[in-house]
Amino acid sequence: MYEKGICPDLYTYCSVFNAISVVKCTGFIRSVFKTSVSNAIVDAYAKCELLEDVRTTFDRREERDIVSWTTLVVAYSQCSEYEEALKTFSKMREDGFIPNQFTFSTVLD
Repeated sequence: MYEKGICPDLYTYCSVFNAISVVKCTGFIRSVFKTSVSNAIVDAYAKCELLEDVRTTFDRREERDIVSWTTLVVAYSQCSEYEEALKTFSKMREDGFIPNQFTFSTVLD
């Protein structure tokens, strides 16, 4: 789902955590939880136009994926910081991440 840029909902998490608990893969649970919570926090800060908090939260992440980068690009775009959105998009590409349809639609919008 993350590779396709789709953010899971509560029901998805409950199903995944239940399945993972059967095979006792707790490291994966921690990873998914940290990633999704961090993305949700970035999104919430963006909706409140708290760009400094958006960037700080993103920068503190241990791991970044295409969803976290896209969330950051969307945050800048939502706050009319189009130049910063484009810079972030470029940095994402430099770091080896391939944009998905959500990233492209934000940058092209």
